[in-house]
Amino acid sequence: MFKCLLSAKSAKFIQFKFILVLFFAFLFALNSYFFFAYRSATIEEIIFAFHAPTGKLGFSYISPILYYFLTPFVFIVISYILVAKFYKTKWSKKLFITILTIAALTFTTCTIVRLHVRRALVYYYSPSSFIENNYIAPNKVKIIFPEHKRNLIHIYLESVELTFTSKKHGGNVNESIIPELEKLALKGESFSGKQNILSGAHSLFGSTWTMGAAFSTETGLPLKVIIKADNQGNDMGRQPHFFPNIIALGDILEQNGYNCVVMKDVDMTFAGSENFYREHGNNLVMDYKYCSENGLIPEGYSVWAGFEDKKLFEIAKKTLTDLSNEDKPFSLTFYTNDTHFPDGYLCESCPHKYDDQYSNVYACSSSQLADFINWIQNQPFYKNTTIVIHGDHPTMNETYSEEHGGSKDLAERKVFTTFINSAVQYKKDKTRNYSSFDLFPTIIASLGAEIEGNRLGLGTNIYSDTLTLIEKNSINFINKELAKRSFFMEKIAPIELNYGKYNNESFGNYLSDLIANIDNDKTIVFAVKGEATKAVSEQLIDKLHKLGIQTDLTQNYGNSFISIISDGKVFEESSKDLIEKKISINNLDIECVSGGISGNQASIILNNKEYSKNKRGINVVVYDHKLEKVISSESFDTHISQ
Repeated sequence: MFKCLLSAKSAKFIQFKFILVLFFAFLFALNSYFFFAYRSATIEEIIFAFHAPTGKLGFSYISPILYYFLTPFVFIVISYILVAKFYKTKWSKKLFITILTIAALTFTTCTIVRLHVRRALVYYYSPSSFIENNYIAPNKVKIIFPEHKRNLIHIYLESVELTFTSKKHGGNVNESIIPELEKLALKGESFSGKQNILSGAHSLFGSTWTMGAAFSTETGLPLKVIIKADNQGNDMGRQPHFFPNIIALGDILEQNGYNCVVMKDVDMTFAGSENFYREHGNNLVMDYKYCSENGLIPEGYSVWAGFEDKKLFEIAKKTLTDLSNEDKPFSLTFYTNDTHFPDGYLCESCPHKYDDQYSNVYACSSSQLADFINWIQNQPFYKNTTIVIHGDHPTMNETYSEEHGGSKDLAERKVFTTFINSAVQYKKDKTRNYSSFDLFPTIIASLGAEIEGNRLGLGTNIYSDTLTLIEKNSINFINKELAKRSFFMEKIAPIELNYGKYNNESFGNYLSDLIANIDNDKTIVFAVKGEATKAVSEQLIDKLHKLGIQTDLTQNYGNSFISIISDGKVFEESSKDLIEKKISINNLDIECVSGGISGNQASIILNNKEYSKNKRGINVVVYDHKLEKVISSESFDTHISQ
């Protein structure tokens, strides 16, 4: 019996040691993944990407997980098993576990330092007023556009750095990896002040990933929210609004009569970019979903989390042709994606000039974009069109950048930048030191607009003599201040921490506003997506009744439902099947689709333009006939899981 007790105790000890090995192997592998796969990322960026609805993008790539997480994890576990089998002395397994523990804890410390976790924690409790003190609200200054407005084509190049251009023209490689882009930039303007030398924009804190770059470029602000364990602040894709209290580039263009369109060959729910562009500029969002649903790509076609850039350029040509035939100035913003981390997507049309895939992808992207720009320059609308091309952020493949001469300091790696056919010229011989914040007012100036004071957001019009923030302060100082907690940013980014399942309060407040402001000049359209009834309270039903809706949604589990309220009349329909309704009211053509559990979609198209958020729950769009525009597009998740 005593031997049995010893045997049981020994078995538990062996089991404990193996669990210990699994734990430290997991810790080591997790650090390996963060340390090597995302060496340029900060903890803020990782939290943002993990919380966003990434689909197949962002930090969810399979290959880095295989290389940097599973490989070391499996290797450590197998090594321990082999040590236990072939080295049966007591000290061998203890030595293995001791070494593994020290290695894992050391690696954890290094990762914490690399990801600036300590900085995030310290700065969270050390707020700064730097942003507020330097921010110029666009609605507080005069922005005067010319009578004859220029069109804008704004192109974000995924992960394209100035690093990859030739040394003789300001880059870091002997022979340019992106020669066509380099040639375009030499003919354009990059604000170097020197002939045949290129410059580019720095990516500061809050702008070193795609959505952060877009936000900083089009608002002059870093994309940052408070970090808290229970905070969904980085989960912008699930927020009902994307910084509704700020004025962005799209807002300014829309206010000046521009027809705004944004294109990307992946799902733009990623990181909340769809929300951002719909709320700021009322953009038509032509992403993978839109192109698939509208026959712009073959049904079911999917590569590289969407479709390749080659197809995007062809769709962009057709879109530009259509936009140029309208009687309004247009703004087309689109994003390339083939050059995304870790080593890009090499489509079948790309030549194999280099030994590594990433270089071939960059070279191919350069050629494809140059062909696209050449096409634009041969179109009738080009003479009245400004083209802005720049990298969204430096590549996250830091090893690749460093191998090609890029700085180990992310803040020193500039993104490729050029302005083509601008309304104004930069005639100074001074090399400007600028960031993505400065592109915001500079893009507006390139359209021929005059900006009072030459500053917007944290940015400066680079065509002017006004100094940029990084010309007045060091990049290191600015990044430290931007990283600190900002009560100003929290104020202008009203994050709904409880937005999601139980959204009665926000929906109730919204309905109260509708009841108070509804009149014969407004049309309200409701469309349900998925199951959207379990969280609907009696108070909400009462408010819906006051609007004129008679259907009791609490008795409508899983059904499709639409309602159109206009001019004192109410049309509503509920069904277990998909509902599709077309109706015209006072020169407003309405196409409404609702799919409950079976259909799982909500579409509200007004005058051939989609406005629905198309999110689970109740989607609402309000159109003002007097203003001739949509004044509200919201969604409320009124679902409770069974």
